[in-house]
Amino acid sequence: QAYLTADLRHHPADEHCRASGVGLIDVAHWASEFPWCAQVAEVLRDRFGTSITVCVSRLRTDPWNVAVTPESLSHRNLQAQGSDAGES
Repeated sequence: QAYLTADLRHHPADEHCRASGVGLIDVAHWASEFPWCAQVAEVLRDRFGTSITVCVSRLRTDPWNVAVTPESLSHRNLQAQGSDAGES
């Protein structure tokens, strides 16, 4: 089991993890909401037709600028990052 949210605070999340077997997944708001915006836009267009204008912004609003991707976790990339930081 896991709880998916975009509103975790450090200490309550840490206390939960220590006391519970339920995992926590913290994602940024934009990243968790944007994937379904096109679907909601279609629902609104179907329901209201041309009586309203529906626009989906593609402006990324998350304050975070670091992303973890499968490529960034590869052993080779981690070694290269260590070399760039002057580590061996």
